Amino acid sequence: GGIAVILMTAVGLALYTSDQLGQAVERTTHEVLPETLAALRLSERSALLVALAPALANASDREQSQRLADQLDGLVREIDAHIARLNVRIDPNTIAILRDRVAFLATTLQTLKAANANRIALNNQQAAMLAEIGTLHGEMNDIVSPVVYGVNSLNQLLTKRLVRQQATTMRGLQ
Repeated sequence: GGIAVILMTAVGLALYTSDQLGQAVERTTHEVLPETLAALRLSERSALLVALAPALANASDREQSQRLADQLDGLVREIDAHIARLNVRIDPNTIAILRDRVAFLATTLQTLKAANANRIALNNQQAAMLAEIGTLHGEMNDIVSPVVYGVNSLNQLLTKRLVRQQATTMRGLQ
């Protein structure tokens, strides 16, 4: 009899412990793990966002700038989604701070996109103006070169004439 009671108690304790372990695993799988994964993804996306922002600032053309801007916008959306997943267990004030910082970052990225678009437009204008200056320089050179050649030739002719006249005058004085 006593062994049966001990055996029943041990089995009951084992079943209770097994149930508690199952609940802990269930809780970990359905609550803790998704939140941890969301926090990890939030960290990864934030790091990627920080790494891509300078690439946007250095984009050399509109297509590259637009591609990077779209990628950054997608990252901001993903960050918002991961913050929403964390909203269950995290302090609401912390979530509010995160959302404010993401909004500020999104605004900053919009400003960076606009500034980069202006920089690219100004670079294109500069290239066009430099090409036009090169063309005008060539045309001016084509116009001025014959004039300079003519003035130089006339100058040499007049100099030779003056030398001949002076030589003739010197001979006449002798």
